[in-house]
Amino acid sequence: MQRFIIERYIIKEALQNFLAVVAVLLLIYLSNRFVRYLADAAAGEIDSGVIFQLLMLKLTANSVILLPLALYLGILLALGRLYRDSEIIALQAGGIGIGRLVRAAGFLSVLFAVVIGAMSMYVAPLASQQAEELTQQAKNDSDVTGLRPGRFKEFSGGDRIIYVRDVSPTKANLTDVFVQMRRDDALDIVYARSGRQYIEARSGDRFMVLNDGYRYEGRPGDADFTVHTFETHGVRIKKKTEQAVRQRLEAMSMAELLDEGDFTHLAELQWRISMPLSAIVLGILAVPLAKTSPRGGKYGRLFTAVLIYFVYSNFLSIAQKAVERGELSPSIGVWPVHFVMAIAIAITLLIASGRLDPVASLRRVKS
Repeated sequence: MQRFIIERYIIKEALQNFLAVVAVLLLIYLSNRFVRYLADAAAGEIDSGVIFQLLMLKLTANSVILLPLALYLGILLALGRLYRDSEIIALQAGGIGIGRLVRAAGFLSVLFAVVIGAMSMYVAPLASQQAEELTQQAKNDSDVTGLRPGRFKEFSGGDRIIYVRDVSPTKANLTDVFVQMRRDDALDIVYARSGRQYIEARSGDRFMVLNDGYRYEGRPGDADFTVHTFETHGVRIKKKTEQAVRQRLEAMSMAELLDEGDFTHLAELQWRISMPLSAIVLGILAVPLAKTSPRGGKYGRLFTAVLIYFVYSNFLSIAQKAVERGELSPSIGVWPVHFVMAIAIAITLLIASGRLDPVASLRRVKS
């Protein structure tokens, strides 16, 4: 076991920094989500009683994004401290090269990749599905979500305006409902003695079902309005958003994604596989990036590392969207992004180990 004492020491330092980074990322993420859920609860979109459940489920689903970043920064900060305190120099003087650092970081990254892979492919979709069901249930339990007696409520960017005189104690029925709908330059006005809301399970669109009323169709300023009477009339007041469609995609199991097999589902599948791969890529990349002089300090390369992370993650997102839209073949997909990063890691490791000197190579070319 003494043979791996250096690796154990580096892993211990990396884990300590990893926990500190995770704590900061969790604080930022939870505070941001909490404020958004509070706003949704205030607007009547969700019940305030499910906020903390949603927070935990969303945190579980999005941890596959937070964990690779936390591991990356944890290894970077741990090795940065060792460089700052000249411990790496002492190890190199004892014949321990950068290969031992890569082995420690690689071992830790592979362990995290296994955990992140299981979460990305199985745990996160399950958490997303439960969060979606919880949100849907909260909306179905209160069919008059967002509507208050005696107040006007806008939907669809102001194209739908609804007013109700009264709401039943169970919040299942509405009394004296007024609906104004804009379509191009025309205006439709609907009045009904009663009504209710429901969300269509398949499409996710929200509808208002009105009973015993009148519908007036025409253009503002004209006198020739058309009047219709009805016993039952349905009005769509809110279409399912693109975000909701994305949430449904994220909640699908691996088997469902494979069964569908179209560009959208293959893009989601590649994204899930990319999460554990990114943990390995970033974990090993942190080793050469951490190299700095003792005067550089523990955080000397932090800005560069964060910039590289954002470029890497953004290119992954761009490639995923390109596959989703059919602009890029799924056989190519996001894999070139990982391949380019692997080449960049190899080059930076060669430079950090002293086996490759770009300046000397450039001088030889010029001469």
